[in-house]
Amino acid sequence: MRLMIKLQEEVSKLISATLGEREKEIIRLYYGLDKECLTWEDISKRYVSNLKPLGPLLHHQHCSLNCLLTNFRIGLSRERVRQVGLVALEKLKHAARKRKMEAMIIKN
Repeated sequence: MRLMIKLQEEVSKLISATLGEREKEIIRLYYGLDKECLTWEDISKRYVSNLKPLGPLLHHQHCSLNCLLTNFRIGLSRERVRQVGLVALEKLKHAARKRKMEAMIIKN
């Protein structure tokens, strides 16, 4: 059990240190690191454009920048989500290999 927790922590650190926000979210959703696993299609549906007119939001006194960003997402197709996910995986593989090599160099 303790080994599993340590592994989860290492994976989270690697993801946080290596990937951008969109890549992190796609990898977490696809591999179910936070909850259930989703397909590329399901992930793309979460990125469907929610384009509301920005005028009323900008003039609303209680709306912060985070509020604006939450209400304004860029739409991604299933294919684009898949591409971003595969590039993110390659980045993670490269970063993991790099860490392993650095650990070997430090040992010697």
